[in-house]
Amino acid sequence: MALRPKSESVKFPEFTTELCHILSTLVEIDKRTDLEKPEHLVITSANDSKHKPDSKHYKNQAIDLRSKSFKTEADKADFMAALAKALGPRYTVIYEYPGQVNEHFHIQLKRGL
Repeated sequence: MALRPKSESVKFPEFTTELCHILSTLVEIDKRTDLEKPEHLVITSANDSKHKPDSKHYKNQAIDLRSKSFKTEADKADFMAALAKALGPRYTVIYEYPGQVNEHFHIQLKRGL
């Protein structure tokens, strides 16, 4: 499996149904050969670091995934579309801070659910 945390600082204090769905979907997407992906999908944050006070991260319903390791913007867009489709309508995938040092994909259960 090529899904891994960036370091021991990535914390998973509870594996909720939502978090398990996100992680298992990432594992399945990683197996696809029709998408250009980096060798490793790297989780940069779960229920750790600083997020907005009402963040789904603190409810164990969101993760951040490194996007800078994708070769092109087209690869990022294709990955995001495939991931969003595989996750289903209850989840959202957001490309945050494109082109900046803290660029990443944010994946979470949609607000209000």
